[in-house]
Amino acid sequence: MEKDNKLIAFLIGFISQVYPNQAYVHFTGVHLEFRKRGFGGLLCQRFFDVVKQKGCYVVYLVTSPQ
Repeated sequence: MEKDNKLIAFLIGFISQVYPNQAYVHFTGVHLEFRKRGFGGLLCQRFFDVVKQKGCYVVYLVTSPQ
């Protein structure tokens, strides 16, 4: 996501090459000044919608303590 041509949030995800009905959210990020505004949730929902159209019905989220 961008605001005034600057990146404020992103999501990196992919569909499994081995299990094409499964997708993974590998990494998300939201700029500190734009957190708590729902941008992360919007990106996830958009990703879910896109991979669902491609036949995925399972999405895994790769998490980290950071």
